[in-house]
Amino acid sequence: MGLKLSIIVIGLLFFILSGVRVDMTIGVYNVKDYRAVGDGQTNNTKAFVTAWSVACAVQGKATIVIPEGAYLLGPTIFKGPCNGIMVMQVIGQLLASTHLEAYNQYWLHFQYINGLVISGGGRFNGQGASAWPYNQCKKTQDCKPLPMNLVFSFVMNAAIKSISSIDSMFFHIHIFGSRNITFDSIKISAPGDSPNTDGIHIANSANIQVSNSVIGTGDDCISIGPGCTNLTIFRVLCGPGHGISIGSLAKMP
Repeated sequence: MGLKLSIIVIGLLFFILSGVRVDMTIGVYNVKDYRAVGDGQTNNTKAFVTAWSVACAVQGKATIVIPEGAYLLGPTIFKGPCNGIMVMQVIGQLLASTHLEAYNQYWLHFQYINGLVISGGGRFNGQGASAWPYNQCKKTQDCKPLPMNLVFSFVMNAAIKSISSIDSMFFHIHIFGSRNITFDSIKISAPGDSPNTDGIHIANSANIQVSNSVIGTGDDCISIGPGCTNLTIFRVLCGPGHGISIGSLAKMP
């Protein structure tokens, strides 16, 4: 009887430990484990890129968690292809660096990804007030565009939901060469007099849906460039801003 009980106990213990081991291998990656500091001052670009690279290499679904705090980032590329669906759970706030000399045309760039989810209720703050005085694109077409908050290029099968984009230096969201992306419950905001702060710009993309969102900026709420097919926009509150525009004389595709 004692031997049988011991075997049962050992079996249960093995089962429990096996369960713990499985739970521990679930692909969840907290940026703080990669030395990210949410103090609003420390540059966390390297920590975020490292967390992304590790998660991207995992077979199957991987979740990157950005907890409460304010995380300063310079220009950052989140590049695929990855080995599974990538989930970015943004709970805290991401702050754009105000050092303009470090940028090209983007702040956060998601590229070559098939299967992406960004959610969590967090905020992407472009800190645009520091850059808007340097915007010359209203005066001349031969200008250098300021960085955009979020760029999605060659991204497929993505869901962006329940996040906010605030005070982008230029366009808030730019979608290019992408397919099958939904934006739901998005909030985009910038002052009504902020230059070229389009909410969402879509070009050369297909099957893009924007719904249940609030967009108030200094330019178009949603602008549609060339090469777009099957776009769906519904239940979007726009203002301040110029509404939804189709076609543009601007430099951006």
